[in-house]
Amino acid sequence: MPSKRFSKEDTGITSEPTKAELQLSVIEKALDLIAGRSSLDDVVGNVLENLASVLGYTFSAVLLFNKGGNLQVYKYHVTKLFQKLSKKALGLSLSNFVLVKSGRGFQKNFLLKSAIEGKIYKGPDLFSFAYPLLQSKAAATIIQKLSGLRYYYAIPLIVGGKPIGVLAVAQSAKDEKVIDDEELLKKFAQVISIAINDAQLLENIEKKYLELEELHRLQSLDAAKNEFIRVVSHQFRTPLTGLRLQAEYILEKHDLGDLKESETLDAMRAMYDRTLFLIRVLNDVFNTLDIEQGDMVLKKEKADFADIAKDVEVNVRSPFLNKKKILSVDVSRVRSPVMIDADKVRRILIILLTNALTFTREDGKASLEAHFEGKGKKRSLIFSIADNGIGIPKNEQKKIFEKFYRASNAVDMIPDGTGLGLHIVKHFVKLHGGEIAVKSAEGKGTAFTISLPVS
Repeated sequence: MPSKRFSKEDTGITSEPTKAELQLSVIEKALDLIAGRSSLDDVVGNVLENLASVLGYTFSAVLLFNKGGNLQVYKYHVTKLFQKLSKKALGLSLSNFVLVKSGRGFQKNFLLKSAIEGKIYKGPDLFSFAYPLLQSKAAATIIQKLSGLRYYYAIPLIVGGKPIGVLAVAQSAKDEKVIDDEELLKKFAQVISIAINDAQLLENIEKKYLELEELHRLQSLDAAKNEFIRVVSHQFRTPLTGLRLQAEYILEKHDLGDLKESETLDAMRAMYDRTLFLIRVLNDVFNTLDIEQGDMVLKKEKADFADIAKDVEVNVRSPFLNKKKILSVDVSRVRSPVMIDADKVRRILIILLTNALTFTREDGKASLEAHFEGKGKKRSLIFSIADNGIGIPKNEQKKIFEKFYRASNAVDMIPDGTGLGLHIVKHFVKLHGGEIAVKSAEGKGTAFTISLPVS
């Protein structure tokens, strides 16, 4: 999608903005780019541009470790004068600026140290940041004086606890209005790290999809392929990590007294719910990919169904704590261990109980009950998940286990959804050699009963 540019005029602030307002507006705009599924290039480019145009930094750049393990400029934003001086002094464009990981003297370079050590470095001189490519301190002083720069920051970019690069910025001595805020720079570094993380996540999804595309091509499943693209592109519009960062930032501003408590808490609840929803989407998509490619294997072992059920109860109940919905669990009759794939049974329970609570109204009820039937080699674990919610239209009940299918009244109540949950449940039940049955009446509720051989 096209890159979305914004400036002070685009922040939505009509009067002279405060420091906090500028920080919040620019961070939110950067997060909007991620939420709109902009490319890594767009997000990083806009962050760097706004560090200059909105917040007053003369120089900003992102350096990432390349495949060879060397630190290299990925993208930068500088004045024409600074770029001209840098090229003349270094003999190369900033986009070709590379620092190798080891070698004599490189430990003096703050950019490299920040990236490798995962620490923030701040210095008053260009030499500490450009050495050893700029080996003369006198030359560095002259360039710094001509370009008007005074302070340099190196802020590590971290993904999954591992430094993957560095954000570098510098201030102009002429601009006394520049926002010099180390915490804000950390936020921008987090935004860039989020964009990188999202890009890697989507890269993995695309890889999975390419594998699935080949399977579909061989099996001529064009309709399923197109539906998969539609569902995934829709459900991943708002990144998980972007939501989390926004929640953290709002809480920080709340602590400083910049936001109303009620507004902050309402936003946090909404973002928390959305985060849990997207986590479920991720699980559904990758489970479905594994099913389609034949990678799903049953791993039976002795497990305590009651313990699994209690663990799921806590997991599922959490998002509904602020809603008047009741969940009852009675697994007292299945105390002895059974031979099942614990992870898959846990997913079955999570999907069905989450659906049960989701599609009941504010005073709705959902339940899980379990017992054994038969003896010896014919013993089966029977468990039922029921609710008194919206039910499933009679003419649609045979379709609910189809991939991507969602009942019409479910779509009306909750527009977002993959239509993959029940498809996954049925497959997991079949893997166990079990059976699943559904009884439902529109407007009255639904009950799923599952029978798994456990001998």
